[in-house]
Amino acid sequence: AQAAVLSLLSSVLEDGGAALGAGALTASPLIDLLFELLWRSETRHLALKSLVALITGPCVQTGSSGSRGSRAADDAWDALVRRFLQTLPAAREVAAGRGASDVTKGQGFGPLSDILAGLRAALAGPGGSALRARLASPAGADGSPAYVQVVSLLNAERGVATAEGEAAALECVRTLRSLLSGSETAARAFGRDVGYETFAHALEAAWGAEPVSEALARSVLELAVDADLPTPPDASASGGVPPGAAIRNAGALPVLLTLLRRAALPVRLWGLGALADLLENSVRSRAAADQSDALGFLLDWFAEEATAGARVAASGPSVSGTSAETTETRDPDLVLELLSRCIGRCASHSLSARHFR
Repeated sequence: AQAAVLSLLSSVLEDGGAALGAGALTASPLIDLLFELLWRSETRHLALKSLVALITGPCVQTGSSGSRGSRAADDAWDALVRRFLQTLPAAREVAAGRGASDVTKGQGFGPLSDILAGLRAALAGPGGSALRARLASPAGADGSPAYVQVVSLLNAERGVATAEGEAAALECVRTLRSLLSGSETAARAFGRDVGYETFAHALEAAWGAEPVSEALARSVLELAVDADLPTPPDASASGGVPPGAAIRNAGALPVLLTLLRRAALPVRLWGLGALADLLENSVRSRAAADQSDALGFLLDWFAEEATAGARVAASGPSVSGTSAETTETRDPDLVLELLSRCIGRCASHSLSARHFR
């Protein structure tokens, strides 16, 4: 019976129109109940569906401009979104096994995964463009910017030693991509509230000393191109970039290169191959690389790989054959070849005197 009532409520909130939605936004007992049910595994799905309907309803009605309505309605919407975003750090604590109540005990990663999925569903829905614009506005969700809340999830202390720790990091990257997708306004707001450098540091700190996985490198590349990429059967397979793909978020490129530099050889080869294809096939990608000074980073990486390769060649093969500097961890020829391709394409677009020296 409870599930049937919640299902009916979510359907009414989705299809009830502007007047019903505005009334529901200011109905404090209803909002309190939905947030209480959000933490119960058996009712979370329908509670989340209802909250997403309340969040996206005004955005569907205002259209893609994200223009704001009456002061009372805007205040109620801002309060709802702020409260929704504030569930994220609480869900992170539950995932880490800290601060769990009798209701949330043993739920692990479930609440955090579901809430982030709900936010992505709202951004992908009919009112997604307007929601994205309103979240990017300094007035939207005042005092609790979505970008800060999402990136702050990477500050959890569980690291990636567990499957749930890695999944949490991937969920954060995917949600950030949804928040920024196709919106220059959102990209500027992200730079204002967080910035890619802070994002990169948070990712590195969350990942710890573990080698960067193919899944994380892929998700950051998808953030950079703002598109889904096909998964090759072999992570070391070069390319795999769909036709027409281009780097659209220039700030994500240094993040990607930093991660690839810490990745295992197969992931490094795949990532550099995909980047080389993007740079070769798209002027926009080369312009983005120039904007983010990827050439300087690639030149530094090339010098490091060349020096390491020369050192390995000079020392000769190790006795055990398991030296950290052997081809088990690096293949100078393959890595240097891909780095050279990327450097050549970047230099064909722009080469400063500093880079030349």
